[in-house]
Amino acid sequence: MLWNNELQLTYKVHQCLAQSYQAHVPSLDRFEDVKKQRMILQKFERIITNSGHFKDVITGRFESEVNYSTDQYLTLLNTYSPHFKLDLNKKTALFNSLKSQIDNGFWSNLRLFYTSAFHIPRNLR
Repeated sequence: MLWNNELQLTYKVHQCLAQSYQAHVPSLDRFEDVKKQRMILQKFERIITNSGHFKDVITGRFESEVNYSTDQYLTLLNTYSPHFKLDLNKKTALFNSLKSQIDNGFWSNLRLFYTSAFHIPRNLR
């Protein structure tokens, strides 16, 4: 099984952009750091192991960093279900606010982090 966690901002950048979320869609204002992503992936490993169907789970994890322009970041957000499903007026207001904050406060460039992982379980049979 292969997993890619959502790309995440640094906490400092998240704090700045949280203003836009609080103004337009407070329910989407959340932060997930690398430690939280690791815990989520470890939970998947426990589910596999505790299922009683597998043993000797081989795991691996890679932490990566990428730079996104404002437009790339907004395009990415629109692929995430909570953003994709937003009412068009709310989405437009949120994205315009985020665009303004990113362009003015971060020179149209964001550094994002994510974790990719794999789990290879061996069948008990």
